[in-house]
Amino acid sequence: MVDRYIEEYKKGFVFTREEDRESTFEVLGVHIRVEPSIFFDGRQRREKADVFLEKGEHHRQFEFVDLSSGRGLFHGLTLWGNDYLFFKRTLYGFILLNAKTLQTEYEYFPQKVLEGEESFIITEALSFGDLLIFAGCYWAAPYEYFVCDPKSMRFFALSKKYGIESAGNGTMKVQGDTLLLTGESIHNEEQEILVSLTLKELTAHLQNEGLSEF
Repeated sequence: MVDRYIEEYKKGFVFTREEDRESTFEVLGVHIRVEPSIFFDGRQRREKADVFLEKGEHHRQFEFVDLSSGRGLFHGLTLWGNDYLFFKRTLYGFILLNAKTLQTEYEYFPQKVLEGEESFIITEALSFGDLLIFAGCYWAAPYEYFVCDPKSMRFFALSKKYGIESAGNGTMKVQGDTLLLTGESIHNEEQEILVSLTLKELTAHLQNEGLSEF
């Protein structure tokens, strides 16, 4: 589905490679080279990038669209005792790539985006046990925190459940065996809320109330 979205994004546009914005870096021992290109006619701007990954004898190539190039596209995460590269090829969805073999093990792209509907845009991700925690928004607002089980691809909205408005100075972090979320109150923006959740509580939310998409 993501390839279909990318082809629609590029259709009818001629992109020019921007060599001055090319970058190389490493994440979890994976060598990454990003070659960005742009279309801009004075009114409309579109971006894409060809991304090359290499680790030992393993090589992969991806095409990204509508994203800024550079190190911030990739995050190193640990799940099930393995290292993964977490990244997005578009504004929507995500990929988990095994950092040792460079094989795609988990990938999600929301079907409703292909139908012209808006979906959740991940702006920050971290791992907590074998779960993923996301911060982001639906095209600038509303803001939201989600928990995700990548094996079952189940999602649960934490902000709505706990009355958090994660705009502004909202943060998420793992402290020991607890996930800490902060943000303004949905009902009173001057009041800060701190929510503390365990893996057991998050797993129960996913099992009992989880959804198959954002």
